Amino acid sequence: MGYSIMGIFAYGEKALDYILKENKRPEWVTDKNGNKKLLSITKTPSLDKSGKVRFVVCSAKDITFEHRLEQQLRQNRNYLDSAILEEVKFL
Repeated sequence: MGYSIMGIFAYGEKALDYILKENKRPEWVTDKNGNKKLLSITKTPSLDKSGKVRFVVCSAKDITFEHRLEQQLRQNRNYLDSAILEEVKFL
């Protein structure tokens, strides 16, 4: 991005955290039809030469489907673990 660490420190601790750490987080939103969606939101600041934030580029990706698949996978894994434990107890 072309900024100096000193410029970031001069701008403040919050800016340092904002820039040096990946600023990506999931957020639940409701679409216009009332459906809940899980979005992965990424925010990337653009700094000027003095280290001040000029603007922030934001992008969002719908990860609802992946999230639901992960939940189903966890449930299936728990079910199989329980079934295996019951089988071992039976033997």
